Amino acid sequence: MNRMITSILIISAIVSCRDKRVVKHSGFDDMVVGSHTINLFDNGEFEYEMGLGYESGMYTITSDTVTLLYDDKSNLPNKFLITKDHFTAIRDTRNIKISRTDTNRTTNTKIQIPNGTYTYEIYFPEFQGPMQNRTCSVTINSSFITITQDQSTNLSGGQTMFSGNLIMHKSGKWILTSNPENKYADEIGGCTGIPTIDFEKQIIEWC
Repeated sequence: MNRMITSILIISAIVSCRDKRVVKHSGFDDMVVGSHTINLFDNGEFEYEMGLGYESGMYTITSDTVTLLYDDKSNLPNKFLITKDHFTAIRDTRNIKISRTDTNRTTNTKIQIPNGTYTYEIYFPEFQGPMQNRTCSVTINSSFITITQDQSTNLSGGQTMFSGNLIMHKSGKWILTSNPENKYADEIGGCTGIPTIDFEKQIIEWC
């Protein structure tokens, strides 16, 4: 009897703690069967539903990437890139993207991305430094950036040099890319095809 009472008290305590959880980040999209829902709670727990499948566990957030640690073995994605509008699964062939629904829609609480329009210098590593009077116009809106040529530049490829996402690389540097996988690239900058940007120096490394 005492053992049963103890078990009931433990279960009640767990339920009580779960009731007090606050959603920190969340996403939702309706599906033909069920929904695509992710909830990240303030106590480090998460709940994830895809269709009729439901999983839970603990999570960690590093920079703009959330890692899900499932209670049980699961074939659901375990890494998501968090942008202003979506959770995008990383290293998953199903191209999963979930619309964010929380009000705390920031991509990085430690490093603030400077929103607005600026003039940045273009650094060409193949010339060992900036080319004289080569600048560009940079417009940043949260994690989305558009780079256009100004009167000082005459590069091939059209007026718009780049339009896509700002993503923090595993090295801690910010990169210009529309592919979330590039945050794990071994080489960036230079002529790798993954330009880097320095907000403080207002320089873009281009090739």
